[in-house]
Amino acid sequence: MTLTDVELKPLSENKIKTTLAGKNVCILDDERDPIEILEAYLSGYGMNLDSYTEPEMAMAALKKSRPDILLLDVMMPGIDGWDFYTRLRGEKTLADLPVLFVTCLTDQEVEPEMQEGNLCATLSKPVDRKQLIAKIVELLG
Repeated sequence: MTLTDVELKPLSENKIKTTLAGKNVCILDDERDPIEILEAYLSGYGMNLDSYTEPEMAMAALKKSRPDILLLDVMMPGIDGWDFYTRLRGEKTLADLPVLFVTCLTDQEVEPEMQEGNLCATLSKPVDRKQLIAKIVELLG
């Protein structure tokens, strides 16, 4: 069984609000459009959202102020999501940071990386708002 096979449990609005309120979320994607979609889906839950299109800027920000969760694109030029994740896990203060990979890759393409990288969770693009919220709650819960 993979993380993508797990059935998402229905969540109460109270559980969602209490889990997400005040949480700091960092989003890294090389394109603005997916970031704007994620921000739109997450707005209204009382979270603090920081987004980056450059991996180096994101890493510097993560080292300066550790968020509660990272939403990470996989397919990026230069430093891709897998490389960024490996570097992240090498940082003592960030090694246990929950990561939600947001990807357009198929499950077959993601699966080997999940096994090698001890991945937290994945979410396929195009992103479904309910699945996004459920996976974040699951990782933060």
